[in-house]
This record gives sequence, C-alpha cells and structure tokens, in this order.
Amino acid sequence: EAMAPSSLIPSSLRGEETMADYLEQQTLAHPDQAEQYNKLLTLFNRKLWHQLTSCLAEFVSNEANRRGDNFIQLYQQFLAKFEGKLNQLEFAKIANCVALSHEDPQVVSGWLAALRVCAHALPTRSTRRPTTRVAPPSRQPPRLWPPRPPRPAAPPQAAVAFYDAMLEKRMRLGAEATLYLELLLWLYKLTSRAGDAGDRAKTLSDVKQVIESKRPELDALEGVMDTCVHSTYYHLATEFFKEAGPHESYYKHALMLLAYTPMDSMSAEQATSLATDMSLAAISGDSVYNFGEVLATPIVGALVGTPNEWLGELLRCFNKGDIEQFNMLVDTYSSEYFAQPALKLRHNFIKEKLALLSLMNFLFETPSHDRNIPFAAIADRTRLPLDQVEWLAMRAMSLELIKGSMDEVDQILHVDWVQPRVLDNDQMSHLADRLGEWSEKVATASNFITDQTPELLG
Repeated sequence: EAMAPSSLIPSSLRGEETMADYLEQQTLAHPDQAEQYNKLLTLFNRKLWHQLTSCLAEFVSNEANRRGDNFIQLYQQFLAKFEGKLNQLEFAKIANCVALSHEDPQVVSGWLAALRVCAHALPTRSTRRPTTRVAPPSRQPPRLWPPRPPRPAAPPQAAVAFYDAMLEKRMRLGAEATLYLELLLWLYKLTSRAGDAGDRAKTLSDVKQVIESKRPELDALEGVMDTCVHSTYYHLATEFFKEAGPHESYYKHALMLLAYTPMDSMSAEQATSLATDMSLAAISGDSVYNFGEVLATPIVGALVGTPNEWLGELLRCFNKGDIEQFNMLVDTYSSEYFAQPALKLRHNFIKEKLALLSLMNFLFETPSHDRNIPFAAIADRTRLPLDQVEWLAMRAMSLELIKGSMDEVDQILHVDWVQPRVLDNDQMSHLADRLGEWSEKVATASNFITDQTPELLG
C-alpha cells in the first residue's frame, strides 16, 4: 500500500514526528540519558506541561547533562515547538541555561546563523529589535550564582543573540519573565568583562542605568512567590557595586541578595566568596555600623573551616566593639589582614570605626537613666587618649550614631539616644537582664505604693 504524500500529513503531526525523531536520535547518541529523553517525549505526548517544564528545567540545570550543543539542539528541535504552552517564568529559567551553554567556539560560530533562522520562525507578537553585541569575555563567570560552563575565547555573540531573541517575545512572556531575562542579559554582559577600558566604562554606565530604571518594575512584582527575579536584580547590583563601589552599597545590596536567594542554591565556593566579600565590605564601608544584620544570616558560617575564617571573627569583634580582640586578631593574622587591599588601605579608618562601635556598645550597656558618662570612662573603654574623647563623641554625633550633648568643663558626655541595631545573642541576653531589673523595680514601686496608700488602692 502506497504511503500518503508528506504534503497530506498535517503540519502539527509532521512537527511531532520530527520532535520524536530528534529525541530518539539523542537517546541513541547518549544511552546514559535515554531515560530522561524518553520521559520528555512521554510528558509531551500526554500534554502534561507542568511536569514537562519541571523535567526540562531539571535536565538543563544539571551541567553533567550537557553534551556539546545538545542544550541548544534541545531548544531548537523540541522546546521551541511548544514554549508558549509553558509557564513563562519557568521557560525563562530554562532559556537562561540554554543561553549559557555555549562552550565550543565551533559550536558557537555554527549556531549563530541557525539562531537567526530559528528566531524568525518562533511565534512572536513584538517588534524585532537590533541585536546587542559585546566583545569577548576575559575572565571566569561570577562566583555568586549557579555554576556556569567556562566562557570560551570566542566572542559571546551567540548567548547575547539568544537573550535578544527571547526578549523579542516579551508580549507573550509577560512582565515578570521579561524583566528576568533583561536582568540576566545585563548580568551576562557585566560578568563577561568584554572589550577595552572604554567599552568597560560604557557597560558599567549602562548597568547602573538598568539598576536604577528597573527598580520600579521590580517593586511592582511585590507579592510574587518566586523570588528569582529579585534575586537576579540584586545579583546584578552586587556585581556592579563590587566593581564600581562604594563598599557600603555593595554590602546593602548583598544583604538583599541573601534575603531572596536560598543558601542551599549556592555552592560552598560561592557562599565562601560572598561571605568574604560581604565581610570586607562591612568592615571597610563608610556608613556600615550595624553588623548584626549580616551576623543574623547563615552566610558567615560559610567561612568556618576556610582560610578566611578569621574574617568571621573580625566581624563579631566589630559587632561588640571589642578593641582588645581586634588587636589580637590583627597580630595573629597580620599577613592575611594586610594582604586584603580593602583593609590595608583603610586601616586607620577601620580603627576609628572600631572606636565608634566600642563607644556605642558602652552606651548600650549603660542604663538609660545613667548615661552621663565621664570622658575618662570612655577613654578607658575605647583605649584612646583622654584628649581624643571629645573628637570621638563629636564624630559619633555627626554620623547620627548617638544624640546628646557634652559638658567640656566637667568632661561629661550626656547621651539621650543611641542608634538602634540588630542584636546578637549576647546582646539580647544583656537586654533581657536589663528588662528583668526594670521589672523588679516596677514591682518594688508598685508594692511600696500599695503599702503606703491602702485607702487609695483598696
């Protein structure tokens, strides 16, 4: 019996046959992945889009599954045929893995032309925009994100072109997935370190504008359960401020990154790198006087058992304003301490900052009704000469760390207010003791009034 001409077979069926043929070819080419490819085909045939999305995401997020350009081919021969049926934010995550899978320069050069044909064939309701080009990357990928394949020496136009092709479908993607891919595109450009100094300066300027302009769009996503967009935004911001400064801006955005990024999504190396950078930024940052925020997160624990474990101890030392402990740590880890440019170049500022923190902790430990502090007591606590206490108090007031007044004749500091901070367990214990003392005084006063004025209370 003669077979029906292919022109009489519905195009949808021909497409499904092509997809099935592709998956069968991959099964034969990679027997160790046969079960995964068969599962993809089964889920597609049953139109179980949610399960298929999860299966695809699990497959492409595992770097061990990459075989040359198989992620790219998986997108072109399979995923591109039904991408509109998937949850678009989950699809954007899968597309990101595909965009970052370009390793072999020969695969990249051969894929660029195929991508242009594929991009025109994909359904879209938006207007095509010019493709952005960037120059070759010159370093390894960033340390704060899921592992990426090594960047090739070849130009990264393929990844950038893929991101642009995906963003052409912004009308279908929706606001959340579109913002996510835009942030990933700029993160890729920023971490590629492509081009000369002039190109780099322009990239940094563009990224700064993106960070500022995309913030309203990010705020509009409040209430969204998936935090990947917020995480990517703060990842981009931390990478930018890490290079462009200032330190305190890096620290503040890194704290927000931790708020939206689960620790278990980072490798040990990534967590250690982030903990190291945050510790250095907190210690050397101009306006960072609240160390309890970072100590309240598990990120500092990533330093335990590493060569930078002493940085965690230094953070706790600053949080308590412990000058003796600081001097001991600097003496013990002198070579490591001064090997860090952020600490070596700002050593005098760091000692000033520690003195201010020591004053703040001294005032915190002093009952609020007894905050008329002699200069001599402050000099003893902060290990400063007596003639520098006045300057220290003025500096603390100018930074709005404390509020009060000074009696220069009697050499007494009157303090009305101390800047609130996140407290650690020891400080909370001290506060609990203070509250216990206050409760006893209230009870004593109440009993006294009851005994002395029974006719009023009886």
